[in-house]
Amino acid sequence: MTDQIEWPRMTPETWEATRRQLPARSEYLGELAQETVTRVTALYEQWTRAGSVPLGVSPNRWWDARLLELDSALTPPAGQSLPIQGALRERPGDQPLPTEGQESVQDALIKLIEERRELGIQRYGTPLQTFNGRNAVRDALEEALDLATYLMQIEMEQNARQAGLREALKLHEADQGLCRTCATPSPCATRSALVAIVQPGTQAPMKTVTRFAIKGATPLRVMRADPVQEVACAPDAVADLHKHLGIDPLHQDGSPCKYMGFPITIDESVPSRTVLMRPRNA
Repeated sequence: MTDQIEWPRMTPETWEATRRQLPARSEYLGELAQETVTRVTALYEQWTRAGSVPLGVSPNRWWDARLLELDSALTPPAGQSLPIQGALRERPGDQPLPTEGQESVQDALIKLIEERRELGIQRYGTPLQTFNGRNAVRDALEEALDLATYLMQIEMEQNARQAGLREALKLHEADQGLCRTCATPSPCATRSALVAIVQPGTQAPMKTVTRFAIKGATPLRVMRADPVQEVACAPDAVADLHKHLGIDPLHQDGSPCKYMGFPITIDESVPSRTVLMRPRNA
């Protein structure tokens, strides 16, 4: 006997909500596809202007670089996703659209309001009511002053904690590719955890994009963490970056060159023979 597939059951309300979202989602997917086509077209025009493989550059390495650029062009910018409800969009300057979380903030707030209501009944014999003989403006002003005081306390305490964390980060800076405290490849686990606390949401886990096998030397590793804002290059990877990809970190006037549209920096804290595509100040 063949097992029957149990499809998830949807209520009429769920079907109706899904149907209302379809036009907005379809429109958004169209916009996303058009943006991708625009990025790929711009990349093609850039390749056309640059011409063929430069003399002295390995064709395989040159194509590896082009494939990385194409992958970046095909990848939507960080934070772009389908609208969550109706015509919700991420506008320039907004924070990224919210992802699935853990707890309902509104439910927690409702619970607190209910607890305050019960406390008021216990203390005053009745919930807060209109025309109760008190000056509501004065009550609100006094509560607002208390709130401002508590917020200032939170700000001062957070600044003190952040200063302590930044001092701890200094203990785990890189020295010739190794953490100066843990003596493990940098960034060590402690530094990664501290960065996640000091700069929450700015650093995604690093993932290896590709490795360039170089004859007689350690492979050159390219790693990426979204959102990419800069390319940091280990000092000992500069020569290979130029030799195998035809890229110089600096122009003749000393200004930074770009790799896949991102400025290149030489960072001594980057692990040996590694190129990091990463958020700025990561």
